[in-house]
Amino acid sequence: MSTLALSLTYTQLLELVQQLPSEKQAELCEFLLKNKWGWLSNFTKDSEANARMACWKRGKDWDTMTEEEREEFINDVLHEA
Repeated sequence: MSTLALSLTYTQLLELVQQLPSEKQAELCEFLLKNKWGWLSNFTKDSEANARMACWKRGKDWDTMTEEEREEFINDVLHEA
């Protein structure tokens, strides 16, 4: 069995992905996330643990915050410079 090496630019690859049906795009996204960070559930758990730690360092409690407070907190942390 022979293999063929294909070389694409990022733009070409993106254009190909955009031609996929949305369910196949979602499948590809899930594959990429799992490939990069392991199972998505682990990624989510790690993110929540990091959010709790960030809150604690700023004197806040993630578990007592409302969803709106959490979103505002994350936005504030993302825009710190």
